[in-house]
Amino acid sequence: MVDHYNKNEDIQTVVRGPYNQRDRWMELKDEVQYGTVESFDDFKNYILSKSGCCESYSGVRHKNIFRVNKPILLFGFGFFGPYYEQKAKYTVTIDIENSKGKSIHRHRDRAWVKGDVFKVMLRKPVAIPPLVYYTVQFQLDGPDTAFCPVEKLKTEIGDFSGKDVAFQFQLGSKQMPILYYSPLK
Repeated sequence: MVDHYNKNEDIQTVVRGPYNQRDRWMELKDEVQYGTVESFDDFKNYILSKSGCCESYSGVRHKNIFRVNKPILLFGFGFFGPYYEQKAKYTVTIDIENSKGKSIHRHRDRAWVKGDVFKVMLRKPVAIPPLVYYTVQFQLDGPDTAFCPVEKLKTEIGDFSGKDVAFQFQLGSKQMPILYYSPLK
C-alpha cells in the first residue's frame, strides 16, 4: 500500500477485451442470420439465448492474476455492469494478494451502476512491483452482469521486453475487463 502519492497522477487504463456490449454487437452482427436481429436489444436477447452473455457473481469470489514488467500504482478496476437492468446496486469486495498469498489490500464498497462498465477505485493506490504475479479476488453482490467471452480476453498487453508498461494475465474471471494504473517513475 502507498501512503503518499501525487493525487494528480496520470491514471491510465489497460483494457483486456471488448467491454461495451454494443462493441460486441458490432463484432457479431454479420454472423447473425439476416432478419433475426434488427436492434441492439434484439441482439442481447439473441446472444443470451445462444450462448449466455451474463453470469451471477453474487456470493462467489472470482479472481484474475496478472504481472507487469515495470512498477505501477494500481488505482482501481472496471467491472461489467448489469445485463438485464439499466441500473443496479452492487456490493463489491476486492482482495489483492501477492505471490505468496498474503493479502496486501482489501476494499469493500457499494456501487450504484448505470451503463456497461463501472469503476471501483481503491481508497489508496497499491504499489505493484515488476515481474511478480498478483491476484485480484473480487465478489460482486448484485444482479447478473455481462462478461467478455474467454476468446476475446487478452492475456498479453504490450511488449514485456519494451520500455513501456506491459501486462501479462493468466486466464481468470471474464468479468473484469479494465485496470486503472499509473507507471511509477
